[in-house]
Amino acid sequence: MTGFKGFSAYYTTLFSHLPNQEQSVILEKLWEMDPYHKEWDFIYAVYSAISQDLAKDNIYLEEWVQTSVKHLNILPRDSYMCQLGWKLVRLDDGTHSLERDSEVSSRALVSRQSGGLSMNGLDLLMRCMGEGLPVAETNLGAIIKKLSDATSGIISINTTESADTPATTDPTSSGAFRCLVATDPRLAMAALLGVPADDLESDGIGFRVFF
Repeated sequence: MTGFKGFSAYYTTLFSHLPNQEQSVILEKLWEMDPYHKEWDFIYAVYSAISQDLAKDNIYLEEWVQTSVKHLNILPRDSYMCQLGWKLVRLDDGTHSLERDSEVSSRALVSRQSGGLSMNGLDLLMRCMGEGLPVAETNLGAIIKKLSDATSGIISINTTESADTPATTDPTSSGAFRCLVATDPRLAMAALLGVPADDLESDGIGFRVFF
């Protein structure tokens, strides 16, 4: 249930007005029926691999999840309950429970899931950085190396590549990494070399990007 940690970190604010015990029961029930277990497991696995590095930039699970969900078509908080047919009801004793509309069409969920979208941990990191995740240049090199290390296993979703596939272990093969090169080649080079970008400039290293 590792994915549940990310799931609960994201959706718990929906029930912040409830006692902690009720929150836990409700979140566990929602998780049991949630159609995105695979996506949540992926998000949390990537976070676990680099959490110590992210913590150096004061990035913790809540912020990581908040930035990650949109890249995997996970339902946003404000529409989650409605789109899945859930309703929070208050019982006579003052506690709360969940009811579900049995007529909610499962076809509406299929289009929301990641489906055939292939992505590895490095792709997700670069996409999150593109959304403003504040990873410092000094930490980025170490993070990329961890997510690209085939010896410890490449974290991926909807892929058939094995951990020792060269294309998977090369950070530059990531589409998201190429986007970083296009938008900030200085930062991309610093990430690959594992050094601060300012050090590259002080050493007289220039950048030329071809498309």
